[in-house]
Amino acid sequence: HAQSLPSRGTSPAATWISAHHLAGAAPAAVIVAGAMSFAWLRVRCGYHTVPQVVVGFVLGTLTATGWRCAGLKALTIVATSPTATFAVYSVTLALSIAFMFMIMKPVKLYAKLMAKRKEHAMRS
Repeated sequence: HAQSLPSRGTSPAATWISAHHLAGAAPAAVIVAGAMSFAWLRVRCGYHTVPQVVVGFVLGTLTATGWRCAGLKALTIVATSPTATFAVYSVTLALSIAFMFMIMKPVKLYAKLMAKRKEHAMRS
């Protein structure tokens, strides 16, 4: 969780700055500050320690930056190649379907567990 907050903040901030140059610095700072405040809530609520949040924030920022750079490079390739575009859509569809089947198993197990609990509660 500590990594997800900065990645949700730094990636949009970097995108904003690259689109608006120096004029985008203030809104980008607000975005990052918002991510930092949510990260601080993780500490305040007792879910993480300060060192965990700091390390998570650094790793999340580095991960977001890496994915953003890789994504921008991939977009330039995909934008110029119909074959690459088709491949990206095909892989996305296949992974989405695989994810759907993977997630359904735990959902079905949870439903069975809830049914057993309800049945047990009715007997008591």
